[in-house]
Amino acid sequence: MRTRLLRLQVVLLLIIFVGLSTVAQEKQVITVPQDFSTIQAAIDAATPGDRIEAAPGTYEGDHP
Repeated sequence: MRTRLLRLQVVLLLIIFVGLSTVAQEKQVITVPQDFSTIQAAIDAATPGDRIEAAPGTYEGDHP
């Protein structure tokens, strides 16, 4: 019984560790204009946790 409980704890810890490491890997740095030509395109492609970095310069936007 004790061995079974220990195995269950180890399996649960491994599942938690793998899940946390997967979440950490999904974050990425998106750079403008290297990855996307516009800041808006970078924002549209970003997912929660991503960071967007824009190179120095002037960026013209679409004006309605």
